Amino acid sequence: MVDTKNNMIDSIGMKSAGPERKQPWDTEGPVVRLVCPDCQGELRVEGDELICGACGAVGRYLDGVPCFTDAKYYWGEVPEQTMRLANELADAEGWQAAVEKTVPRAELRQYICDARRADFQYLWDLPADATILDVGAGWGAIAAALAVNFSRVVAAEGVYERTRFIEKRARQSGLTSLQAVCADFLRLPFAPGQFDAIVLNGVVEWIGLASPEGDPRELQLRFLRRMRELLKPSGLVCVGIENRVGWSMFRGAPDHSGLPYTSLMPRALARYWCRRNQGNYRSDKNASYRTYTYSLGGYRRLFHEAGFEGFQAFHAYDGYNKPSVLLPLENQRALLHFVKRLELGRIGWRGYVREKILQMAARTGVWARGASEYIFLLKRS
Repeated sequence: MVDTKNNMIDSIGMKSAGPERKQPWDTEGPVVRLVCPDCQGELRVEGDELICGACGAVGRYLDGVPCFTDAKYYWGEVPEQTMRLANELADAEGWQAAVEKTVPRAELRQYICDARRADFQYLWDLPADATILDVGAGWGAIAAALAVNFSRVVAAEGVYERTRFIEKRARQSGLTSLQAVCADFLRLPFAPGQFDAIVLNGVVEWIGLASPEGDPRELQLRFLRRMRELLKPSGLVCVGIENRVGWSMFRGAPDHSGLPYTSLMPRALARYWCRRNQGNYRSDKNASYRTYTYSLGGYRRLFHEAGFEGFQAFHAYDGYNKPSVLLPLENQRALLHFVKRLELGRIGWRGYVREKILQMAARTGVWARGASEYIFLLKRS
């Protein structure tokens, strides 16, 4: 239990066209090789353009950040205008003051700022000079926390305004090991075999929305196989995700469709129900049911099919965005010890009954199968 120009681009941080002009991703920072996100071919810089010899222009530098997406695309926890204001205030007053002034909800401010969101890193056995990739980095809380302990961290985020915020956050916090890149889930511009760890925190379930075509599970497999390619031979992937049949879903917690109970339905029924009852939750592409989650056994099969051999499962007791307590689900003694520490019996007969139920769940495996949110550690080999 854990409490807790024309220059060939060999790496991020190469000089671009012109003897006086240099990209902010300098050689003092992490060396991560960029490639074409479509064919994995070599890139060169012409002005601000990132050019693939086979595919043509595939990206550009915007404010020093390499961007491989449509910079006008936006999704976020706050409206686009608010995000733009946050970036302006970050320049003028600092990123923390920008969050305080533009984000009204205390819970969301904590989500943006709290370094403890990356506490799962203490499960890893990686050296300080490891190279880490955080995919779907959001406002950069996890990537920034990782950059304190690891010498090379790359934050990949598909929304340009959020990527701008990460860059400002890193610079103002003195995190020279943290670099940002704007890229889509299915078009990541990284050469294979260069990361010791990849973080997928609340990412895999949304992959079905990254493309309007294709079976969501096949898209997830394609994505996970790409993650495996990006790893070094001994690398790991850390996945934070909900349980399709977790306790919270039976209690009516909203699924990624925006509706309760859809994860419990057969996929065909969930698609029908979503088309009938809701409109485009979090994305205009989310009009049907494409945000697949799985049971514990379903995740084991998914990851194995994607080519991962090692598999460790933890219950993120307070949620994978607040992993202060991670319970190893294959360790019955750890689960029982955790129940004992809760001291539920001291709060009356209801607490006593709950304690006995949790003990039984730990001994029978029901706990592992019913945990609401998981963190998985996957090994490439």
